[in-house]
Amino acid sequence: MKNWTRLNTLHTRLTLWYVALLAVTVLGFCLYLQFELELSLANQVDAGLQVAASQLLVDVDDSVDPPMLRPMSDSAVTQLMQSRFALRLVNESGEVVAEVGIFPEGIPVTPTRTGFTTAEAEGTTWRILTQRVETQTQQFDAWLQMAQSLNMVADTRSSVLRIILIGVPLVLIVAGLGGTFMATRALRPVDAITRTVQSINATDMTRRIPIQQTADEIGRLATTLNSMLDRLQFGFEKERRFTADASHELRTPLTAIKGQIGVTLARSRTPDEYEATLSQVQ
Repeated sequence: MKNWTRLNTLHTRLTLWYVALLAVTVLGFCLYLQFELELSLANQVDAGLQVAASQLLVDVDDSVDPPMLRPMSDSAVTQLMQSRFALRLVNESGEVVAEVGIFPEGIPVTPTRTGFTTAEAEGTTWRILTQRVETQTQQFDAWLQMAQSLNMVADTRSSVLRIILIGVPLVLIVAGLGGTFMATRALRPVDAITRTVQSINATDMTRRIPIQQTADEIGRLATTLNSMLDRLQFGFEKERRFTADASHELRTPLTAIKGQIGVTLARSRTPDEYEATLSQVQ
């Protein structure tokens, strides 16, 4: 029961609400960041494939039938390999006439359409750009395929997710500690008010709540409670004066009655004398 009472305090509820609101905000931001990151990486991969394909189209000799890929420099081949690109030139019959890099197996050699596709091959996800190469003789069309591994994208996504899984709990822990500190600091005047009010009783109503020179809710609460205590003190003093005055006013007739009864009981009386005494008392 004590633990439940402690958890049900305003201090604890403020901290929990603060942490919960921050958790929802941070998680929402992380989800948005993850979505934007994946979209940005996908756009970068597609843009890289388009740029590389445009540069390689210059090296395609389309004046012959079938088209041929002009010899590339070693530096260009190395750059393609380091960028995890692979390309191949496929003729109309599905024969690979030129290839640079290791093109993933399991991807159909004969393309069916131009544009971007995503395929799984050899346990790796690949992004593939297919473009149609038209020869100058207009007698033959070839396909240029550019492929790039998405391992780097997956690694980046995993790194960001790992940072989120580690960072979000740390942020919430720090926020919880900070929320506890701020709630304690903000509610400290309330504790002082509670202790002061608990110490006030009917025999000592002169104590008042110290008021800080602030116009916030705590200051207005202290001012209101002090005003209430002033009214209660005035009411108690008025009641005390009334009781004292009533006691004084009743003392004289009660003394007279008591004396008259004492005289009557001092010796035996006749019924008429007793009746006379009761009439006087009445």
